[in-house]
Amino acid sequence: MTVAPAVRRGAFRRLLDEATRIDRSIVSTSMAVRNAAGVVMPLAVGSASGHLVGGLTVAVGALNVGFSDGRDAYRTRAGRMLAATFLSGLSVFAGASAAGIGWLSVLLAALWSFVVGMLVLFGNTPAQLGVTTLILLLVFGAEPMPPERALATAALVCAGGLLQTLLAVAAWPARGFAPERRALERACRALAEWARAPGRAGEGFPGSTELAAANDVLTATRTDHGPVAEALVSVLNQVERMRLVLVSLDDIAARLGQAGGGDVAVSVIHGLFDVAADALLLIAGSLADEPAPRDAPRDAPRDAHRVLERFDALLHSLCDAAMGADERWLLEGALGRAQTLRGELRAAMEMSARARGGASLESFRVELELPRELRPYGIWRRFRANLTPRSAAFRHAARLVACIVLAKGLAVVLNMPHAYWIPMTAAIVLKPDFTATFTRGMARLAGTLAGLLAVSLVLHFVPDRVSYHLALVALLTFMVRGVGRSNYAILVFAVTGLIVVLLTLGGAPALPSVEARGMATLVGGALALAAYTVWPTWERSQTPLVLAEMLDCYREYFDSVVAALVDRTAGADRRLRTARLVARLARSNADASVDRLFTEPRGTRRERSSATRLLATSRRFTRAAMALEAGVHAGASRNGWPRELETFARSVDVTLVALARALRGQRAALESLPDLRADQEALRSVLAEEEVGEERSSDPAADPGGAALVLDQTETIANAVNTMVALLV
Repeated sequence: MTVAPAVRRGAFRRLLDEATRIDRSIVSTSMAVRNAAGVVMPLAVGSASGHLVGGLTVAVGALNVGFSDGRDAYRTRAGRMLAATFLSGLSVFAGASAAGIGWLSVLLAALWSFVVGMLVLFGNTPAQLGVTTLILLLVFGAEPMPPERALATAALVCAGGLLQTLLAVAAWPARGFAPERRALERACRALAEWARAPGRAGEGFPGSTELAAANDVLTATRTDHGPVAEALVSVLNQVERMRLVLVSLDDIAARLGQAGGGDVAVSVIHGLFDVAADALLLIAGSLADEPAPRDAPRDAPRDAHRVLERFDALLHSLCDAAMGADERWLLEGALGRAQTLRGELRAAMEMSARARGGASLESFRVELELPRELRPYGIWRRFRANLTPRSAAFRHAARLVACIVLAKGLAVVLNMPHAYWIPMTAAIVLKPDFTATFTRGMARLAGTLAGLLAVSLVLHFVPDRVSYHLALVALLTFMVRGVGRSNYAILVFAVTGLIVVLLTLGGAPALPSVEARGMATLVGGALALAAYTVWPTWERSQTPLVLAEMLDCYREYFDSVVAALVDRTAGADRRLRTARLVARLARSNADASVDRLFTEPRGTRRERSSATRLLATSRRFTRAAMALEAGVHAGASRNGWPRELETFARSVDVTLVALARALRGQRAALESLPDLRADQEALRSVLAEEEVGEERSSDPAADPGGAALVLDQTETIANAVNTMVALLV
């Protein structure tokens, strides 16, 4: 197939942009300095004590674990780097021990490659950690060692990792997700300040600047699918929807004031604004990791339950005012918006508690107490659900295994010096998506060759002294962990040069091996590129379809849960388990697809932000569905559920079908949707008539019939589905 000149020019421009663009927002000088120190210190000590080879091994461990360093919380960073230390030592021991047995070396590399490929399920950081350990396995697997020497070498690598971890923990006392928390906190406080101010109408959208800034900051968490990151994105979604509802309520209050005769209703609406402001300050304080809002009045509520109780009392007053008012149609609109606002407040307070690491609502407590098989972050269950060719992660793992096995075979057939460079290059170049493999792969090859040649020439002409080599190591490590984090071409150039310097310190001549290493780089890179030439896909066109498939699977799962809740037949548990596994696989594919979307130069910021936020919101939907399933297992199934529950379930079904169709390009499907909020309120009213008491409503665990649980989770589901609709409209 002939490639058009315009296409070739476009590809060249993307490569040039990759090579020259520097994202200064993620450049960290302090992290680069400490990582460089962690690599240079053992080399200096080894040189001074006459054990340079041992110091070099320690430095290799420090370099690899340094890639797991970050700017997040102490505990998170230390745990990640300690895991990297252990896995680095394990890969060195395994690779070196198996190196003398050909078939075992190939089998071990294949198994390790498969696991590393599957790590893309869990985000960019675990995937990067997996690649670094695979590289260690391949490099140290090039020289057979007896078990005792392999163990000693692994211990030295672990020592370097521990040194790097110590430097990382000691040098930067930062809290996790601090920039995201601060940005959201400012947005909440700005909206709360507007809600308290008199004469709100006509001021436009409040907090626009702060919310835009929060959206930009939170986009940086796109590859993190952990509970805290997704909770922060969910809070942003809820706050933005609250802003729209508050502006709409303010407009209604102004029109009621102009019409006259609605003073009581206007006073109630203003009271709702005050409660919303208190809730926003409570959310802001929670995001700031404070026990209470700093600038809230002394009598402001400090607890989410009390905020909702005050809000509910005002809702009743607004309902009473609507019953006999002349402007009843306006008040009914205000009542509907106020009910929506309540759902947004509840969701935002709940998710801010999750982001803080605690919980203030009983429904959240119930969610945390899901049965083990229902917990959404189980590593093994997610891994097992993706052991199918339909999984994007599985396909990437299979491609990686094929590339590594073929690369090791080519290395034996070609009998090239430094032949491990072939599988190492293939492991570095191959990515889960077409665009990253090709656009970055070409840059990777060019940067590798440039770094190989440039640093080899420098080493050939500078005096052969350890001090000069240590200076080069410090400079190149600083480039890797500083500027290299924001520019891929610089990263590849510096990493390649750093490897050359370290090998030279180990006794390998620099210039004579350039040709062999360059040829190995070309062979390994071409092998990885060929793997994707066979199966090219543009993620921008695939992500909406993958998200639609995920919503279809969520719909099937929710239908299964409601069916079991209404009538738990003999096959209900089997249907639930099957639907849950399918939904988990669909979710994993969606996570991987959105991650790949961010590496694709064709995607726009709006597409990426929308996909990220849709994922975070859909997680709230499926958590609520899982909480309902937990209720099924706890005995909440009964035949006496009112038909309003099935009506609500049908409305959810219809809306999810429309959302999936919209993602597939049928935007007209969103033009006429059922009113989920009204259906949920109807269910609440019917269950209230069945005399569900206040104590039972506030404590799902004390409600053997499950009414409180159903009310709690259906409200969350209505809110999550409506938020997804708002994201796609």
